[in-house]
Amino acid sequence: MDAVPTPLSLKLVAALAVPPVIVAGLWLFAGVLAPGYRWAIAAAVAWFVVAGFGIGKLVKERPGLRPGVRATLFATVAIVAGWNVYTSTVATTVDEAIARGIPVSEIVPGAPSPTAGGKDALVAAVPPRDAEDAATAKRGGREPSAGRPGAASAPAAGSSVAAARTAKPKPASGARGRPAKTASTPPRGQAEAAAPASGSATVDSPGSPGRKGSSAAPPAASVGPTSPNTTSPAAAEPAPASSTPSPPASAPAGPVERAAGPVRPMGHSARGRAALVELPDGSRVVTLEDFEISPGPKVEVWLVAGPVDGDEDAKDPVNLGGLKGSRGNQQYDVPAGAKLPANLSVVFWCVPYSTVIAAADLRAS
Repeated sequence: MDAVPTPLSLKLVAALAVPPVIVAGLWLFAGVLAPGYRWAIAAAVAWFVVAGFGIGKLVKERPGLRPGVRATLFATVAIVAGWNVYTSTVATTVDEAIARGIPVSEIVPGAPSPTAGGKDALVAAVPPRDAEDAATAKRGGREPSAGRPGAASAPAAGSSVAAARTAKPKPASGARGRPAKTASTPPRGQAEAAAPASGSATVDSPGSPGRKGSSAAPPAASVGPTSPNTTSPAAAEPAPASSTPSPPASAPAGPVERAAGPVRPMGHSARGRAALVELPDGSRVVTLEDFEISPGPKVEVWLVAGPVDGDEDAKDPVNLGGLKGSRGNQQYDVPAGAKLPANLSVVFWCVPYSTVIAAADLRAS
């Protein structure tokens, strides 16, 4: 029995001082001074032994403080050690939907987005053979293009018919050997009436009295004046504008993968693939795909300037939050306005021991 009774307040203060001392020493030796994760575990165990021995010596001469201090010491060590063992051995699985983007190296500037227009955008990117074919296809007409097999030119107004009637033309062959359609020829009466009006001379061809020639001479052979109404339709009609839309100059409508790299172990076993993905709204996320890491106490996901080879390289981090799980596909939001360096690394940081347990150095996709 104590010669002088120990006040209750002193007993409470001594008992409540034990947990902060244990945690502070753990942080100093295991989190700051230890050079790696395994060294941190060894330092934690050594600190528990030294702290228990030292606290026991302090209260040995004060029997009134012994029960409360020892009970608090054992409870603190049991809780801290049990929490470390649990978080380092029990794996948790979080498998969520993640954004997968087109690698930035596969995006051609000014090209239509594969997700913006679908099949129509890809078809529109193929130009037609010429503007006339595009306009004809758009109107749904059957007017043949100049220079294509099977097409015959209509007689030009004001041309010399006499020079064209020296021989009967042979029908042109189509694509499969059949006679191609020729331009329609006006009836005999209409042609005879139209010839004097246009100032053209008409002469019957030998052997075919009273019949008009069906071939047309070039417009340069025109004899006599031409009226405004006899202008060639092809010359009067302006060339239609191409119906092909211009390729969009905007950014792709889907996610874009800016950088990616494999997850490598640093103290903990780890594997998977990390990527920085930019979403259509401009926000950014970090994705972990086929990810797995051995569990650890209070692990956070950071973005730092890379490459990362040790704890000293994890400087000025952008904290993405705590690790959601030790297995599965996961996604983490990058804070809006965060300035990211060109060489970027994803770091898995163990907070209690202040050490890197895994990392992924990202490279441009």
